Amino acid sequence: MTDRLAIINQRVTESEKEIVEIARILNLKRKTIYNWLNNPTLSKDKIALLGYAIGYDFSIDFADLKGYHFNFEKRQYRVGEPLPVYGSIAKEDFIALKKEVNDLKQELKAMHNKMDILQETVNRLIKGMN
Repeated sequence: MTDRLAIINQRVTESEKEIVEIARILNLKRKTIYNWLNNPTLSKDKIALLGYAIGYDFSIDFADLKGYHFNFEKRQYRVGEPLPVYGSIAKEDFIALKKEVNDLKQELKAMHNKMDILQETVNRLIKGMN
């Protein structure tokens, strides 16, 4: 079991994800993640969840996880299947975010235009004072 825990910790370290980021993805506390990473009898569900959070398929390392199903955010996943990896979003959400970014770009452009007008006005005022 210790070898299993060492492999899990190695994969988490290799992922270069901070514990705080893993905890955020899984909606858990950092202490919970640290406890998991120190538990030599970590359950398959928790191993699968860690794999989900770091974008790693632990069934590569552990044969007993091949085809194993686990639940996350009210959905069921199978270890080894392509997951909506951390940070991925649904197409509808992506379209909404893209629209929001475009709207913000337009607002920013309008603000730049207003700033340019204000700068020109200030320059004219300064010229008039001289």
